[in-house]
Amino acid sequence: MSVYYFVFVLTFLIAWQLSGKADKDYLRSLFIIFLPLFFYGAIRVDFGIDYHTYEELYDEFHGLSISEIDKDQHAEVGYQVLNMIMPTWRSLVILQVCILYLAFIVLFKTALNRKNILLAICLLFLAGNFSIITPLVTMRNGLANAILMLSFPLIRDRKILPVAILTLLGGTLHSSLMLYMPLAYLAGRRQALTLGEIKFFSVILVAVVVLGSSAILKYSLNFMMDNFDRYEHMVEEVSNGPGYATLLAGSANLTILGIIAYVSYINREVMSPGDNCLMRIGMLYLLGVFMGPFGGARWQSYFVPFLIINAANMYSYKWNSKELKIFFYALIFAYFAYNFFYIWQWNNPRFYVFQHYHSIFD
Repeated sequence: MSVYYFVFVLTFLIAWQLSGKADKDYLRSLFIIFLPLFFYGAIRVDFGIDYHTYEELYDEFHGLSISEIDKDQHAEVGYQVLNMIMPTWRSLVILQVCILYLAFIVLFKTALNRKNILLAICLLFLAGNFSIITPLVTMRNGLANAILMLSFPLIRDRKILPVAILTLLGGTLHSSLMLYMPLAYLAGRRQALTLGEIKFFSVILVAVVVLGSSAILKYSLNFMMDNFDRYEHMVEEVSNGPGYATLLAGSANLTILGIIAYVSYINREVMSPGDNCLMRIGMLYLLGVFMGPFGGARWQSYFVPFLIINAANMYSYKWNSKELKIFFYALIFAYFAYNFFYIWQWNNPRFYVFQHYHSIFD
């Protein structure tokens, strides 16, 4: 993990040095800021429990013709084609990281208030288990995560046809995008929050929380077990987690959700359509804990970048209470730190295999 911490510190220092640049240099600065993260992903070896599986997939598909696509394979058709046409395994790894690298740049450029870039960088790395590590480990899913981030300007501008095309194309890389992209589009409305809307969704949320421990959770669990047997072991481990952890996560998510809704409401006159769209998509992340197996790591990796940038933007919003602002950011940092250090590193050594970073230079 020392390499990950080094990449974070280096990224933060570069952002600190470049944060004062003129607006016209901002895009160029973002390309430089994310370079350490790009190299971290591009030269990785034996990174995560899926690395060798994806490498074996490449060896299996590379050199085949399009007519030899296996529609019964676990890997979707588009990803099979990528393996066929990329000249080497390393070139495929670099391509995946390039797309993810560009996605972060586009999202930061189009959605982040640049005055808060240092805060956004800190949150991005602290939430790295879902924002950085999961997309790198699950290569197909990482490509789909990147496509959703790249699509933010289109979702914000309600360009339904390009979004639909990207959904279909991205779905050939990972089918989960066929669910999460439309969900982001439906949630990402440009209108400011109204009091009536907050009340309505509060009732819906209470119903989801109540039913989530019984009917919805039971249905989603059965659905996952019946239709996606390859996830059976992971679903069982998640379902058998300690009750206090679920209660803690649910309480924190509801608190963060409530504060975001409140602060967004009092700033509704000054928030742009893009701010509203970002806020609404980011809120989806906080609902994941109530969605049973559907709200696991995949749900979180799709929506956490939007929550991170929205939380960073909120630092510049009007707050009626200084104490509430301090509490919110203390809670956000504690929330992601708990997930990163306790859940991933200390409590799940079987799945957290990143203690020692390996690169092509080892």
